[in-house]
This record gives sequence, C-alpha cells and structure tokens, in this order.
Amino acid sequence: MILYGEHAVVYGEPALAMAINRYVYVMAKARNDNKVNINARDLRLAGVSVTINEDGDIVARTDYGAVISALSYVKRAVELATEYLDKRVGIDLEIRSEMPVGAGLGTSAAVAVATIYAYIKELGYDIDKRELARLAWQVEKDVQGSASPTDTTMATFGGIMYVKPEGNNAAMEPVKPGTSIPLIIGYVPG
Repeated sequence: MILYGEHAVVYGEPALAMAINRYVYVMAKARNDNKVNINARDLRLAGVSVTINEDGDIVARTDYGAVISALSYVKRAVELATEYLDKRVGIDLEIRSEMPVGAGLGTSAAVAVATIYAYIKELGYDIDKRELARLAWQVEKDVQGSASPTDTTMATFGGIMYVKPEGNNAAMEPVKPGTSIPLIIGYVPG
C-alpha cells in the first residue's frame, strides 16, 4: 500500500509504502526434464494448471477445460532466476495466494518475488534480498513495459519502506514509525 508517492515513483520520485498482511506462497520441486509446471489454485481463474514447454510455449487449463495464454509473470520470473543462476532445470511450482488479484495491491510483484525465491532455494542457492527485489522488478518491467520498484520491494522486505528508483536499481530503506499506525484497507470487487 503506497502511503506517499503513488505513481510518481514510476518517474523516479520517491515513495513511502507499507506491506499488508496478505501473502503469496510458491512451493517449488525440481523435475528431471526442462519443463516448468505451474499449479495455481487461486489466481483469478479457479483451478489453473499450467505447463511451460521446453520451447517456451505456455499450455494452460482451468477446471472448466478452457485454455489460457497468461501467467507471464511466473514465466519471466523463472527465466530470470535461470539466468541469475546460469542453470536451467525443470520445476513444478504450486502457487497459493491470499491476495485479491487486480486490486492494486501488488499481487503480480508478490508472485514474481515468491517464484524467483522458490526456484533459487529449490536448487540449493541463496539470494540477497536487494537482488531478489531487483530481479522481481525486472520481471514487472519486462511484462508491463514499465514498472515501479515499490511493489517488488514491499513483497521482498515487508514493513514500511522508503523507495526511490535510481536507474536500474532502487534505494530501499526501512522506516520505523515512532507509533503504531492503525489502517483499514477496504476492497470491494466490482
């Protein structure tokens, strides 16, 4: 949730943001082939199961039998994690989300952060939080065309953060308020 700065951060201006207590969980299990299988039970469409073939094609099915052509954030996150490690393996990803999709609360950023982190950890590696936020921001820029580093910073660090883009990097500093800040976030789809 952006407390100060809103869309100005896209244009290089600072923002003050706060994480909310809703989460995206990604569980990863390495495969013996180069396929990426994605099982997302609660992202927008009920019961989505996705496979990214070795040639990069996305094959997706829902519980209703419809084929979709999305999940670009997950696909790009896996690609960037692969590039970061300079190692490609097939992976099964199971994604669960407590966040309302399309509510402007950074669900795509949380998915990118959690996917990169799960992939890297499953292969036995670790990643610095600043580098994780930077890679996830790159996912958002690649998929959307332009993006603020605010959502990926918040999904990575949580708490309250000062964020300011600086070229392809971002200044990220935790902010410790002197008092408790009670806020209620309302979301009504429709």
